Amino acid sequence: MVTLASVKDHGNITRSDKDTVIQDNIDAAVDCAERITGRLLRPATIEGFYNDARRSIYERWPYVPIERAPVTSVSAVNLWSSETKTFEALTSEQFEVKEKEIHWRVLLDTLNLNLNFGLPIDTLQPYLIRVDFIAGYATPANVPPKIKAAIRQFALWLTANPGDCLDENGTGLMVLKSALSAYTVRAVFA
Repeated sequence: MVTLASVKDHGNITRSDKDTVIQDNIDAAVDCAERITGRLLRPATIEGFYNDARRSIYERWPYVPIERAPVTSVSAVNLWSSETKTFEALTSEQFEVKEKEIHWRVLLDTLNLNLNFGLPIDTLQPYLIRVDFIAGYATPANVPPKIKAAIRQFALWLTANPGDCLDENGTGLMVLKSALSAYTVRAVFA
């Protein structure tokens, strides 16, 4: 997503004796950007484990929120079976994926699952659920340009300020947080 060549070009660096350090700083900057924004900038396959499903007046079925962004697909939904002591895959008739801009939801069809979700709205339902999904930008070209620019800037700052790198009150990290604030995932209701 952010290459060594693009960082060196941005910083007018022509020497190659610090390429390893700069690459390490790029990797650190990407990790920081992911933590700050709550977004996965590189594609990753994730097994999400949930101890409960939520209820809402806005959803017809109990749901599991996938709190990663951006989600690109849900490949499987599994429910723990206390009888077999294993996860059992749900069929496509037993769940529905609701694609939201930030957090996707997996809705569980209680009629097809024979689950007792009789608890009141906005309470947690005690079932162990595993959702397998892919999150992250599909290609480096999909990462917003301002995020890539912030990563380049922070990688250069880390290179110029060794030892000051990840102090929570450090100037570079504050600048990175400020530059990425528009891309930070916030909790969205409904």
